Amino acid sequence: YHQLPVRIATHFDFRGDPDGWSPKITFIYFSIFPQLLLMGITIILFFTSRHRYRNNKRVYLLVIIISLIQTLTAYSSFAIYWFNIYNQQLVPFKYIFIGFTGLLILLLILYNKSLTKKNTL
Repeated sequence: YHQLPVRIATHFDFRGDPDGWSPKITFIYFSIFPQLLLMGITIILFFTSRHRYRNNKRVYLLVIIISLIQTLTAYSSFAIYWFNIYNQQLVPFKYIFIGFTGLLILLLILYNKSLTKKNTL
């Protein structure tokens, strides 16, 4: 944290150029806290729901979807840190965004299929 400049780039356009700047304390608020919140939701969902349903595939798929969102949030935090320390992109975000969106759409389609099966909970 102490290696970061006083003002850090926190928002990037689709080409990866910074277009938003904030004080470095926002790095804590918008990267650490969301990670902890998503981790808590995932843990609560996993442990409170897995014995409630006959078919746990739905719960596991939902946990995977939330974990995927958490992984993107973690990558974004690390990429912001990396850019502000080394002044270069780790991986162009447009590739990460396209891959993440495609994978998320696929998982949501699978989750929807599992919800619309004729089997009841």
